[in-house]
Amino acid sequence: MTSQETERAVRQASALLMSNHISVIELGGAGAFECLDRLVACDLFLYDGQARQTVILDELGSVIADVTVAKLDGSFRLFVDGLTAAELLALIEAPKEVTVRDLLEEHTLISLHGPFAWELAATWLGRAVVRL
Repeated sequence: MTSQETERAVRQASALLMSNHISVIELGGAGAFECLDRLVACDLFLYDGQARQTVILDELGSVIADVTVAKLDGSFRLFVDGLTAAELLALIEAPKEVTVRDLLEEHTLISLHGPFAWELAATWLGRAVVRL
């Protein structure tokens, strides 16, 4: 599919895309929240199953990455656009008790886009997904 065909699908129908430009890191263990709190620019008040968008800033306060943080099973998953996994790992100041994993070593991130994405997701995953 050409980039023009992809753009057309995203605007007029649906497109399932590999999101290999997004880094996905998991932080877990005691101290994971404090480690993450130092990394991102917003206050994180997340219950299990919730997600929040935020950013990572450089030392001058400029945005260097967009981040979606999700809390799942007591750990945090970071979906980061703007930094490679290696760059992100270099920024994370994790004490020994915090586990840090690059999830893309074992997984592939795909994303569903377009005005009819919810309908397609409901067909694949069931109507309950529409209420998310």
